[in-house]
Amino acid sequence: MKNVLFVGHFLPNGRNVYETNLLTQLKIQTDNLEVITINKGYTELESSFLEIPIHAVKAVKKPFIDEIMRFFYMMKLLRNWRKKTNRNEARIIILNSPLEITLAVLLESKLFKIKVASLLIDTALGNFKPDTLWNKYIYNCYSCGEKLYKYLDGNMALNAGVFEYLKLKRKPHHLTKIGYSNLPNFPQEKLKTSKINIVYTGSLIYYDGIEELLKAVSTLENENIELTIYGSGPLSSMVESYATKFTNIHFEGYLHNDIIGQVLQEADFLINPRISYFFTDIFGFPSKIIEYLLSGTPVITTSFAAMPNAYRDFVYLIEEESVSGIQDAILKAVQDEPEIKKQKAESAYQYIRDNNDYVCIVRKMIEFVFSLGAHHKGEEK
Repeated sequence: MKNVLFVGHFLPNGRNVYETNLLTQLKIQTDNLEVITINKGYTELESSFLEIPIHAVKAVKKPFIDEIMRFFYMMKLLRNWRKKTNRNEARIIILNSPLEITLAVLLESKLFKIKVASLLIDTALGNFKPDTLWNKYIYNCYSCGEKLYKYLDGNMALNAGVFEYLKLKRKPHHLTKIGYSNLPNFPQEKLKTSKINIVYTGSLIYYDGIEELLKAVSTLENENIELTIYGSGPLSSMVESYATKFTNIHFEGYLHNDIIGQVLQEADFLINPRISYFFTDIFGFPSKIIEYLLSGTPVITTSFAAMPNAYRDFVYLIEEESVSGIQDAILKAVQDEPEIKKQKAESAYQYIRDNNDYVCIVRKMIEFVFSLGAHHKGEEK
């Protein structure tokens, strides 16, 4: 029997694409799977998604009191789960979490000898500039939480830099990756129009290069190039302002998963202008890239730290992380020969199809977490 408790930021509304795809495969490949969501935006305490039981950690939304209450409520949820499982057949997977959640999981692990592995897919530290008292408090909660990962039984990450930064290399660790659950068909020929539509999907945060992208497109001399942005985040108002002021920039807000594939395939180009930033370079991997490369649409992207070298052969690289660098990459892509664009898109599709199947990715993750305690310290699986 393989019993897994997944602790993460899950919301069963389609927004957490990575966690949704991951849980779908975990459900298939384990005997029993339950989820504890620590997302404060989740209001239901008990529900299910894909027939997976979901338990929510209560939030009172009062500084300091909230963290104390969430710690004890998390301990209660862990106890309830533990009573239903055989600890020798049980594992806990915890995503990047604040101090009170990580501490509760760590105590449960040590007191009742249940093996725990972290899954470091990103970090909240990049979302909080410690420029106000409140932001410093939230920042420190996550920072202290991440420092506890070295006391867990094993760690998984999308970016090898995490193991070095958090001093995890002496513990069992596993480098995983983002994959796909449903393989789309390679698109047919696109309908040609006079306009060239470049699409961005995802979070609207400063390190995603949103401001640079807006400035680049708004000052392009080619009036036929348009930018359509789908997403939400702290820079939503900035995007709205540009869309109001410039006729070649459009803001469509949040894009639901049900139609994202169609939007990506209908675009002329997809763009990922993420800029170098300490935390994203160490922790991050822009999950949108996998969706982009599977769409059959040419991709324009910066060379982010965790990007595999193989990607360089089938994307248009933004050589310089600046407004002019983005403009140069866009113009190069637009002016390239149609056959070259098609060849790049086909190569990208084939590479992701062959290397990023979630069935294989999750199988290796499960093998890793259930091997904890069986292999030597520092061994990389």
